[in-house]
Amino acid sequence: SSSSVIEPYLRDAKFLHVAFIGLGCKLDPTLVSALVERRKPEMHTFHIPCSECTITLEDVHIPSIIEPYLRDAKFLHVAFIGRGCKLDPTLVSALVERRKLETHTFHIPCSECTITLEDVQLQLELPMDGSIVTGSVHIANWRDVCQQLLRRVPETIFGAWIDMNWLIKNFNELNEDSTEVQREQHAQVYILMIIGGLLIPDKSRNLVHLRWLLKLVNFRKVGELN
Repeated sequence: SSSSVIEPYLRDAKFLHVAFIGLGCKLDPTLVSALVERRKPEMHTFHIPCSECTITLEDVHIPSIIEPYLRDAKFLHVAFIGRGCKLDPTLVSALVERRKLETHTFHIPCSECTITLEDVQLQLELPMDGSIVTGSVHIANWRDVCQQLLRRVPETIFGAWIDMNWLIKNFNELNEDSTEVQREQHAQVYILMIIGGLLIPDKSRNLVHLRWLLKLVNFRKVGELN
């Protein structure tokens, strides 16, 4: 066919697989409409009856060649938290209904309960005896920071926050023949997404502050921080 003769060009441009996306796939207009109605543009999330959903760490592949860097930074175990874990929507909805926003506690029949820093430390195995990360950061140009450390700069930086979707798009693949610098950059990006998507998320769970990138220059020193 006439389309087959241009397939080599599409393959060279890395667009061949995109050309076949959706072929033979029948979209459900009702489902699409329901998702569109529940999308909150300012937060890039879909609001569904039991909770909200957005891009998570499970959407991102961890190349095995960056695992040593994650281990040095004491983030490898955090990277695997929740993988293969199936959430019970009924249980989540029940907890949401019983949460008291003023006191950040859950009211259950027997008593009240809440999540403490000690619970988080035990679950995530995060260090508690090292130097404390605190204080404000004043940087004149965050684009220069991205260029220096990531060698790439997003089109839009929201003050000092960048979109994790951009990070996923630009750092989701790493070849075995990659350089040491490229591996460090991918490890830095993945730790950024752990911080922005799991440990210290903002309301959208799609933005992460670039101040944390400044702490990721030396992976071994990162492992000594609280």
